[in-house]
Amino acid sequence: MGYPDGSTLGGSISAGWWPMQPLEDGDPERIGRFRLESRLGSGGTFLGLSEGGRTVVVKLLDAGAAAAPGLRERLSAMRGVGGFALPQLIDVDLDASPPWLATAYVPGPSLSAVVDERGPLPETEVAALGAALAEALDAMHQYGLAHGDLKPGNVIMASDGPRLVDVGVAVADASPAADVFALGRVLTFAATATDPVAAEAPWPDGIDGELREVLAACLARDPRERPGAVEVLERLANHRATGAESLSVTSLTSTESRPTPRSGRRLLGRGGPGTGGLRLRRRTILMGGAAILAATAVPAALAYWPSPRGQRLTGMAVTSVAFSPTGDIVAGGGGNENRPEGDGRLWNPDTGRELGVMDGRGISGVAFSADGGVLATSGPRGARIRDPDTGETIAMFDVSARENVNEEVWAVALSADAKRLAVGGRTLDEIETVCVVWNVSGTERIASLTTTDIHCVRSVALSPDGRCAALAGVARGSGTANKANYAMENGAGCWLWGLESGNAWGLRKGELRVVYSGGYANAVAFGPDGDTLAVASRDSGCRLWTPESERAAVTYTTDPVSGIAFSPDGAVLATAGTGVAFGMDRFGRFEVEGGPAEAADGPGKQVSGAGIRLWNTTSGDHLDTVTEDYATSVAFGPDGRTILGSGGDGGTDTATGCWLWPIGLVGAQ
Repeated sequence: MGYPDGSTLGGSISAGWWPMQPLEDGDPERIGRFRLESRLGSGGTFLGLSEGGRTVVVKLLDAGAAAAPGLRERLSAMRGVGGFALPQLIDVDLDASPPWLATAYVPGPSLSAVVDERGPLPETEVAALGAALAEALDAMHQYGLAHGDLKPGNVIMASDGPRLVDVGVAVADASPAADVFALGRVLTFAATATDPVAAEAPWPDGIDGELREVLAACLARDPRERPGAVEVLERLANHRATGAESLSVTSLTSTESRPTPRSGRRLLGRGGPGTGGLRLRRRTILMGGAAILAATAVPAALAYWPSPRGQRLTGMAVTSVAFSPTGDIVAGGGGNENRPEGDGRLWNPDTGRELGVMDGRGISGVAFSADGGVLATSGPRGARIRDPDTGETIAMFDVSARENVNEEVWAVALSADAKRLAVGGRTLDEIETVCVVWNVSGTERIASLTTTDIHCVRSVALSPDGRCAALAGVARGSGTANKANYAMENGAGCWLWGLESGNAWGLRKGELRVVYSGGYANAVAFGPDGDTLAVASRDSGCRLWTPESERAAVTYTTDPVSGIAFSPDGAVLATAGTGVAFGMDRFGRFEVEGGPAEAADGPGKQVSGAGIRLWNTTSGDHLDTVTEDYATSVAFGPDGRTILGSGGDGGTDTATGCWLWPIGLVGAQ
């Protein structure tokens, strides 16, 4: 089908998003001031890093394209449009050999990947997407810039709105009318999963009413009869505002006649464990870049796509992980005292590049402050405040309230304002101090818990308001066993400790309250609002408490759980499990004679529940299993779209290490 302005140009309508591939022999190591990290598809496009560590996309141009008439003017227009519609143009050198340009990297799935995963989108979502794309095109056209290669593979569904990538800057004859035609073609594909140009029938089924009229106008054969992008925007925005239940809770919760994600699709672009078909309940639904805030949680679908974050960051044993709030750094500790070069690492989650080595042995816990400006770690000889960019030690803290006392530190937590550091463990004397809260900016001990009730603290969490702490560990008793049966003889559990009165849990300052006892509790986490507390146990699973509940309000699983994390909105709880019933020695350390492979009664026996699983926080429903491999800890990325998990020495070769599983929220299911 031919059109007067060549509007059918642009290749396959279903061209996918660029896959990430290793650099090949002959590829340059640097382009301009950017170090190249990997290939993005083919055609001279690379993922790179700026000198400051920011991720960029570097595209090489052939000499003919670089000399195209008007190119410099179009590049200037790209800078004017900014990051609203397009990835920000960072740098360009048309006189280099070869010529190149660099833009900001935009993570997310392409529209073609979304439709491939979900099938045709509902009409309201197509209208919302169309309004966002028309707004982007209008911003470009106002600067005299046409895209020239608009297709589903060049629409990236970023978390803050769709972006148009791979602009045809060297296409001198691109026009706004051709962009509008391409927009109609893209939206028809989104609504029907078919290309209206390639289809035998002019109109596939699935488009009716006002949306059909808008798309028909966009696809008019005569470019003079097509509306401008601003008119498309107005009509689709009006359709969203007046259409029945347009992008409402009702439309998002409907599951009728909607295809389910393909089962068995791997989460990772290359290698690594995982399964697909993930469905979650979320309070915030992100679709077409619009945040639709619902008064109650509504079902949403998560789909997986190839991503630079789909990779194994390291093969070394990692037992604790954390994601920086800015999303650009991942920290991991190995809990291994036999690594003289340092037991912790920092990685760039976009490229997998190692950013730094954290000095110190046996790093058992890692935590970032809410603003990402502080990194805290725990180890047998104390807690450390570190530079989050390099891992370098800035200050050291202990768990003792007295001088010259031997101690072991197992856990750290930072308050939301990064002013308080909680350090958990034990002192090795008769009067045991198990937790101290420090003022991070100085040497002041804000609170110290010295008690005969708790033998050691294995995990600590501070409530979001910093007014109370949750502790998991082993109760103090009269047993003298020095092996795993110590906890069996003396008990273990979870406690709440009041740091200030007026907290959500009704604790007085200094009050210590038993929340849970009788199991090997080894991980605790407050929900984002501070009014829920999740407790993980190696022998009795994972449960949720609220201030009103004398018993657990929700039980997620009774399988052994070693790590837990709430999603940023609190709607989902992730659990990590080794699939092994571990014992605990008298120091609060988990040990298994012979490792997880030993199938024997008691501590160390094989049980079910290995891997990372996701749960509806409120109902306790199992939502999906991210991986069934041995996992020791888990964390969410700051946008809730990435799962970070680790496997320690007991895992298989494929599970040991630190993994990122990207998950992309693409709309309601």
